[in-house]
Amino acid sequence: MALVTVGILASTREQLDLLQALVDATASAQTVLKEFPGSVELSRKIKEFKPQVLLIDIPPRAPEPALGTINLLRNEFPQTAIYACGEMVKRQVIVDAMRAGAGEFLDRPPSTNSLLEAFARLSVSRRKSTDDSRGRVITFINAKGGCGATTVAVNVAVAL
Repeated sequence: MALVTVGILASTREQLDLLQALVDATASAQTVLKEFPGSVELSRKIKEFKPQVLLIDIPPRAPEPALGTINLLRNEFPQTAIYACGEMVKRQVIVDAMRAGAGEFLDRPPSTNSLLEAFARLSVSRRKSTDDSRGRVITFINAKGGCGATTVAVNVAVAL
């Protein structure tokens, strides 16, 4: 399995160093970028280093700037996986992070096992998206009999 490249965004130097140590300890990922979320050159550095995953720390006292960063990065880099890292006891922060565009939410600080599992899910989903030899299943469901789902299914099949 190829190494997953990770960019880490955190508001403190200590958190940046801790997250880098945890990511590098997985042996399946490599940190290619460490940056503060409000950095002026953040977009340029992401374009330069092209991390496959952005791991964004959400501080417990002020989550709003990190959530805004997730939203901005999701819009600017839609192909990059975004993992949020915050406290699991704050349900609203988890919901807000997912709504902003985070694909994974990990406990703060994440365990090596949770990082490994998240990287494995990323590898599987990327492999599935690049596998063009597989077919697609299209399903039509009707609310009650006689509403035309069979007609729509047959006509879509003919069109394809």
